[in-house]
Amino acid sequence: MTKPKTRTKQAAAALLKADRKAHAAVKPHRDTAPVAALSWLSEAGDQPQLLTLSAGVLAIGMVRGNKRMIRAGGRMIAAHLLATGIKNVVKHRVNGRGRLRCRAARM
Repeated sequence: MTKPKTRTKQAAAALLKADRKAHAAVKPHRDTAPVAALSWLSEAGDQPQLLTLSAGVLAIGMVRGNKRMIRAGGRMIAAHLLATGIKNVVKHRVNGRGRLRCRAARM
């Protein structure tokens, strides 16, 4: 039977190898229009953009007097703030235990 640490190292090595292959496969496409479009769309989920979008839905609902849109915007903001708060608590607990950042891995 293989030791747990050895299995973990083997699994990590296999993941890094697969990651390098995936990186090499997509690298030639990084400056193409479809990737630029996907990159722009992916930023909509970032915190400032998502909060702005949520506030926009709330504001439009208020201007139009649309109660459903007001509730939707409010729920979007509440969900975002709750998720961000939970993420920060988890990050604080994990980082406090010596978690290494991904930048520590070499490509």
